[in-house]
Amino acid sequence: MINAEHKIKILEECDLLLKEAYEYSFPKRREKQLCYSVWKEAGIYKISTGYFIGVDWIEKKIKHTQVHPKLNFNKDREEIREVDYLKMLFGCLKHQETAKLIGDLVIVKWDDPQIEIDQKQDMLTPFIIIDFLNTAKKIVKKGLKKSYYKTTNKLNGRIKGKLLIKNTMNLHLSKGNVLQNICSYDEFGVDNLENRLLKKALEYVKHYMMSSPLMKGASAVSEMISYIAPAFENVSSKIEVSDIKQLKSNTLFKEYNEGIRLAKMILRRFAYNISSINSTKIPTPPFWIDMPLLFELHVLSLLKDAFQSDVSYHFSTYGNELDFILNSTDVKMVIDAKYIPSWKWKRDHENIRQVSGYARLKKVSEELGFESDRNIDCLIIYPDIETGFQNIDKEEFKNTLVPLKEYNGIYKLGVSIPLIV
Repeated sequence: MINAEHKIKILEECDLLLKEAYEYSFPKRREKQLCYSVWKEAGIYKISTGYFIGVDWIEKKIKHTQVHPKLNFNKDREEIREVDYLKMLFGCLKHQETAKLIGDLVIVKWDDPQIEIDQKQDMLTPFIIIDFLNTAKKIVKKGLKKSYYKTTNKLNGRIKGKLLIKNTMNLHLSKGNVLQNICSYDEFGVDNLENRLLKKALEYVKHYMMSSPLMKGASAVSEMISYIAPAFENVSSKIEVSDIKQLKSNTLFKEYNEGIRLAKMILRRFAYNISSINSTKIPTPPFWIDMPLLFELHVLSLLKDAFQSDVSYHFSTYGNELDFILNSTDVKMVIDAKYIPSWKWKRDHENIRQVSGYARLKKVSEELGFESDRNIDCLIIYPDIETGFQNIDKEEFKNTLVPLKEYNGIYKLGVSIPLIV
C-alpha cells in the first residue's frame, strides 16, 4: 500500500524490466501533475506519488500499484491517517455547482487490462454512481425523452404493424385462443432504449447501495434515487447487451449523452452481471481520482453553505483561473484551496506568490468593486484534522482567519476533512 503523499517509496520484490523512468500525469489537469513516477536507482526500484488515489499498472499484467487516500497530518510525519473521501464526495451533493463537477474528478483507462482488487478497496464505483445519479436527476427534472420504439404485444381481435405469424400460430395451438395475435409495431412513448438503459443502470445502483459497505449512511445518494426512480415506473429495464453497445449519442440531448455514457460505464463495471456486485474480489480498470480537486469542491461546499451566491468559483481572466472569489458585504478576497496539510506548520511561498498574483489582476479588482491600485486580501485554505473548522461561520469568518506575519493581507485557514476511524 502506497501512501498518497509526495514521498519516495521502495518497490519491494519488483521484477520490472524498466529501461527508463516511467511516469503518468493526470490528463484532466492543464498543468502537469504526476499521479506517480517510477525509476531505478542503484539497482533499487523507487516510486514517487502525488496527491491522486487509484489503481494502475506499472508494467501491464506484471506489476500494479494501488494508492490510497492517506496523508501525514503532523509536523513530525509520524501519524498517517486515511481520508474518508466518500464523505467528502457525499458532501459535494448539497450544491448543484459542486455536484455537476464530480465527473471531472476521475479518469478511467477502460482500454487497459483490468486489475483484481478487494471490493472494499473499490474507490472507483461510488464516483461513477454519483456522477450518474446527478445526471439522471437533471434528465428527470426536464422530463424523460419520448420517441418511437419497437414493441411486441398480444392484441385481441386486431392486427397492428407486422403480424408475427409463427409466434401467433404457436399461441393459437398452445392456448386455443384464435382471436389473439402477436404483433410487432412502433410505439411513441418513454419506454425507448435510452430510458431502458438508464433504468437498468439504476437497478444496478440500487443493488450496489444495498450490498456495499462503502455506501452505508449515504443518505444524500438514497434521496437522489428516491427522486429519480418514480420517473421510470413506466419504463422497462429489459435491454440486450447488443442494444446497449449500439446506442449512439445525440447532439440534441446533452444530458442523455452523458447519462448513457455513465450508464454504460456502470454496466460495464460489473460485466453486465448484477450478481457480480456481491463478489469479494472484483476486476477494475486502471483509474485515478483527483484528491486536490475533491478537496477544492469540499471547500466550495463549505463556502456556499456560509456565503451562498457571494462565492464565485473558477473565476477566469486572461488565461488565469482562480479557485474562489468571495464578494460579500463584509468580506472581499481571493481564496485558494490547497490540499497540503503541511500548511499548518510551514509556509509555501510559491502558493503565496500564486494567489497574490491573482489578486493583482484588474478584472478581479473590478469584480470586487475596488480601485485597481488597492491591495486585495488573499486566503489559503488547507486541510487540518486536529483544529480545523468543520463549518464556516459567516458571522465569525474574519475572526477565524490566521494572518501570515511575513506578508500584508495574506491569511490562512484550516478546515476539517473526514477521516476513516
